[in-house]
Amino acid sequence: MAKLTARGRKELFRFLSVKKGGIFAFMDDGTKLLRRPGSGWKVYSHKKAEVPLEEWIRIKTEFYESKVPKWRKIRSLPSVETIHKWMDKRTLECLSTLGEPCPFNHCDRANNLVSWLVALRCVRPSTLIIEELERGEDK
Repeated sequence: MAKLTARGRKELFRFLSVKKGGIFAFMDDGTKLLRRPGSGWKVYSHKKAEVPLEEWIRIKTEFYESKVPKWRKIRSLPSVETIHKWMDKRTLECLSTLGEPCPFNHCDRANNLVSWLVALRCVRPSTLIIEELERGEDK
């Protein structure tokens, strides 16, 4: 399991990846970490050796600031227990990624109101919505 502060590295930013169902953390040493509900941080990738670190940081920071919508700029994931509670058939509401109450299958990108269950791919409202949520994700 990777640690965010291993070898003195510092976090640049983090955001929710709908495609991977977790949070990416970009580190100042060119490492990209991924955390999914119920697990710790794992090394997902490293910057390519031929790309200078300063350029990699600039490109990733520009992407974060210009392309990542507010509803994906989150710091932590809900617990597995909370996700299970929301998925219980008796529960019709859960929280959005910004902490607002919303229906469990809600997806309103324009108003930054996306259900955690949709964002983490626990429920799939439609393929079209998932494709729309993934559009523009860093690969």
